[in-house]
Amino acid sequence: MQYGLIAEKELPLTCTTMNTVGLLECAMLCAIKSSYGCEASEIRRELECCLFSSDKMARKENGVSSLIKCGGPLQFFTRNDYEYLPLFDAGLSFVENSSIVFEVKTCRGAHIALMTEKTDTGPLYEVVIGGEKNTKMIMRRGKFSSQVLSEWAPSLVDCYSYNAFKIQIDDGHIAVKHMESNKVYNWTDPNPLNVSYIAIASWWNATGEWKFNV
Repeated sequence: MQYGLIAEKELPLTCTTMNTVGLLECAMLCAIKSSYGCEASEIRRELECCLFSSDKMARKENGVSSLIKCGGPLQFFTRNDYEYLPLFDAGLSFVENSSIVFEVKTCRGAHIALMTEKTDTGPLYEVVIGGEKNTKMIMRRGKFSSQVLSEWAPSLVDCYSYNAFKIQIDDGHIAVKHMESNKVYNWTDPNPLNVSYIAIASWWNATGEWKFNV
């Protein structure tokens, strides 16, 4: 994978293979090589790298961009093109009978794919927060397939501030909780899928900023 920095000017970034560097060496590399000041450094086992930067880092893969900031939650950016960004490359997965908590800032249509395979063309559940111009919570069984849940839920997301959500799946029962209001939206699949992977996307005309704690 290749990383580049998003800042006022291009900054160097080192990605050193895990088996050649430890935590102390990673921090030292950051201090020595970050010409503009070391902001954070860490070893990311899922990426097999010692990562450090003076600012935010950007990962680009298959034309989809994401933001990662060292030393805090994983931060992602999704473009307004309804192209799913897989999160398993960043070490995020969805184990059956577990949950995931995240924050998102977008004007409409925050899409989360709960996938059985490492692709959005296979069987999956699609959760749309702020669907239909930020008026509904929507769930589908398949990408852009028929809606299995469409519930009135105005202003779940916001263009200028983050909203936190929790998604839990248990034997085909999907529950999406809006953390601020404690409102829960539910649907149960009579033929449950075995979900393992997560991907995120934004709808047309609305980019998205996401935070996941790991």
